[in-house]
Amino acid sequence: MKSLRFQFFVSFYILFLFHASAAVRYVNVKNTSPASPYTSWATAATNIQNAVDASMDGDLILVTNGVYQSAGRAAPDGSPTSVVVTHEVVMHSVNGATVTLIDGGEPIAACT
Repeated sequence: MKSLRFQFFVSFYILFLFHASAAVRYVNVKNTSPASPYTSWATAATNIQNAVDASMDGDLILVTNGVYQSAGRAAPDGSPTSVVVTHEVVMHSVNGATVTLIDGGEPIAACT
């Protein structure tokens, strides 16, 4: 029983350390002074791809209101795309999907 409790404590501590080292990256299409590594709203990236490129596994990317268009990156298969994520990050819109849009340049098909 004591060994199991010790293993739980060690596991929790390791998870805490991993989470504590994660950074928050910010994206604001209207920012006039972006600066890598985009760790504040004052230095937020103006496109999502730049924030993704500056991030590491476990980072949180916060995206504020706006329409985000292609950053000129191709997907691994060569097809054009808006954002290529090559590692594990969490991405959130600050105010939801009704005010934050990733525009991939393709027409939106009507749903039936």
